Amino acid sequence: MSASYNKIDYRIRVAKSVERRILCSIFQSLDIFHPVEQYQYIGFGSVSFLDFSLFHRVVGVSNMISMEREEHDKLRFEFNKPYGCIEIEYGESNDILPRIDISGKTLIWLDYDSKLTTDILTDIDLVFSRLNSGSFFCISYNAQQDGGDNEERFKKLSDRIDNKYFPEYLYRNPNLNKSGLRRACFDIINNLIRETVKNRNRNGDNIYVQQMLFLNYNDGAEMNTIGWLFYNDTDKDKLDYILNKGFPFVKIGDTPFEIKVPSLTYKEIRAIEEKFPNLTACLDYFDKSKQRNGILNESDILNYFNIYKFFSPFAEITI
Repeated sequence: MSASYNKIDYRIRVAKSVERRILCSIFQSLDIFHPVEQYQYIGFGSVSFLDFSLFHRVVGVSNMISMEREEHDKLRFEFNKPYGCIEIEYGESNDILPRIDISGKTLIWLDYDSKLTTDILTDIDLVFSRLNSGSFFCISYNAQQDGGDNEERFKKLSDRIDNKYFPEYLYRNPNLNKSGLRRACFDIINNLIRETVKNRNRNGDNIYVQQMLFLNYNDGAEMNTIGWLFYNDTDKDKLDYILNKGFPFVKIGDTPFEIKVPSLTYKEIRAIEEKFPNLTACLDYFDKSKQRNGILNESDILNYFNIYKFFSPFAEITI
């Protein structure tokens, strides 16, 4: 199978860019646990290393590890590595993760481009069984609905994921349309992590996890990202501090924050931003359903309002 970086130019995925900046905001808030520039970051850099570049420049992290499975392209990865502080580990993430020390403060983003699989669930279990208070873990996966009827979709899901992870309702009356698949993947992951954390605490650990992110966006494929903060009894007040910051993207349930990037010209963007954060004034002036001279759809204004703090009007290109 060809590597995704040979098919997708990640520099021009605008919703993905918004997602990275949302993660920056979350990561920066972790400074209440420990100076965030002293954290380590683990992810999949690919050949563009866009997340590594952004998190180094904006968050200040310098201890960085990229896991790359395509060892035959080692020279290309090494050539494109933007900073000397990035260490590259080659192989499958299932094999690499157990070798990396994640007992200290750690940020992990496993940004898969594939649909949820048993191997991904194994990675999740490896991380949840070891991360400690103040660390943050998030995963991204393809949530595109499979083709066929429900019976065919269930067969495809079963081919990817060991049925031992399935919630009981999937056997009774599976609904695996777009929203049904989203719910199934969400429940599969959360059932796994609840058991993993429960087993840790049975064995003497004092660790809890709080879901902080559930993002949904479409840059050519339906994608979901879920993120969790790890904390212990001593650090509960730090969790409360972050939750009380009022981040609009924080989602602690199964309803995602939708990243919808409207198709607006730069001139339109500049004009509506001049009226932000007064959304009402912007709608009154620009919504063409309210104003005779209005030029924009209400949905475009609302979608942009939800993401404008994290939106870059240019493609993110590492030079």
